[in-house]
Amino acid sequence: MNQGDLGDLANLDTQTLLQHLPGVRFPAEKEQVAATAERNDAPQELVEKIRNADTQRFNGPDEVLQAVQGR
Repeated sequence: MNQGDLGDLANLDTQTLLQHLPGVRFPAEKEQVAATAERNDAPQELVEKIRNADTQRFNGPDEVLQAVQGR
C-alpha cells in the first residue's frame, strides 16, 4: 500500500485513519478533520467522504470511520 493509497475504504480501520489525522482533538468540526487529512496526504477519496458526511461535527474517530464507510 503506497502512502496516500488506502485501497478499499471499506477495509479502513481506525488506526490507519488516525495516521491521517494527527493532532485532531475530538469533538472536531468536519472541515477541520477533512483539512487535516488533506494536509497529511490522505487519499482524495477519503477527504471527499469526510467533507460529504451528513454531520458537521465528529465526536471521535469511530464516527469519522463510519461516515467514510457509509455506515
